[in-house]
Amino acid sequence: MLGGLTGTVQAFDGAMQVEHSYLNPENFLDLQSYQFGPQKDRAWRRAEEGWRTTGGSLGLDLLYTRLQVKLWERLPHGFAAGLSVDHEEFYEIKPLRYQVEVEWRPIALWGVSLIGMPSYDKRNADQGVALTFGQRTGSYLRVSHLPQNLFYNEKNLYDNSSLNPHPVENQVEGAWFGESWEAAFRQRWDLPSQFEDPDRSVTFHHQGLERWALLEYTDRQQRVWGWKQRFLQSRKAREAPPSGTSQDRRRQTLEWHSQTLEVECPGESLAAPSGQSYGLGIRWDVFRNHLVVTADPKSSEDFQLTTLQIFGSWRDPGPEHAWEYGLYLGAVEKRIVYEDPGTPADHEPSTQAKLRVSWDLLHADGQGSWMITTTWNLDGLPRDFWDGGNMTYQRTF
Repeated sequence: MLGGLTGTVQAFDGAMQVEHSYLNPENFLDLQSYQFGPQKDRAWRRAEEGWRTTGGSLGLDLLYTRLQVKLWERLPHGFAAGLSVDHEEFYEIKPLRYQVEVEWRPIALWGVSLIGMPSYDKRNADQGVALTFGQRTGSYLRVSHLPQNLFYNEKNLYDNSSLNPHPVENQVEGAWFGESWEAAFRQRWDLPSQFEDPDRSVTFHHQGLERWALLEYTDRQQRVWGWKQRFLQSRKAREAPPSGTSQDRRRQTLEWHSQTLEVECPGESLAAPSGQSYGLGIRWDVFRNHLVVTADPKSSEDFQLTTLQIFGSWRDPGPEHAWEYGLYLGAVEKRIVYEDPGTPADHEPSTQAKLRVSWDLLHADGQGSWMITTTWNLDGLPRDFWDGGNMTYQRTF
């Protein structure tokens, strides 16, 4: 469980498919419009317990989904127990995982934890360890080590598959809270792992890296200036003999770079009347999926989607609900370079524009809300004006 950040200790996510990318030019405008706002993000990071979810249409077969849960119970004699989930899908299907943790603090400043992920139905769960210095709802530093499917090879009633080596994750993260500044980071290494299925003559390889960072500053006018960065790299390969299908003879290198700069201006700040607030920001994303299909070279491709967008939002709260409006404008370049020299590259520069209208129903104690959103294609009027929508819910304790 992470009190301060939004991620969890989670080794290889279990997604063993190696596929083409089907993202389209408007997707990163959708992703930005579906995120929780800065105020809700801060409330989530500083809460010890809560759950929240968001999801919405991406114009693909795959729905954008984000589910986060953190439950934490303090026990006598310095012990505590918790459960956490951090699940996100938008570029591939992933199985839902959860993590349990038992922590003991001999002194208030540091704790040692036994962490587990019961991802395989056997008598033994995965077991790892973590050391935490400080409190995760405030300033802290934490390192963790989690082997996954550690007992997979002991006995397998379903098939003759094995892991050699099994997935292992190492992670370091931390946060610092000052009077006007807040900083947080997380870096995760998925060490090289290998899954072998002799019944199908298939071997699956995986190695991954993920980085996340946040920096926020609150000025004298209570404006919040924020910077967020995310980097994801995943290397996968499925190996099979020449008689194997194209699904089992391919490899992939997937990378995603994202940077966001934004400012949030509360009521009585600049042009915002009392009680209302607005935000402005700029976001840059580069998503790349280099796929090599050994059995069918003509299907191999290097897919790249680059998006530079500016966005703004206006929030008008009431005693029990709030109206929120968002505008998203983006310059997008989609490029696909094929390995087959006879196939010309696809190059699709475009501009995208979306309008978001949201109704936010607020919990009486101010610690929860349910928001429903409809999104409109400004660049598609009047041909294709409606773009679906999404729902979000957040509750902290």
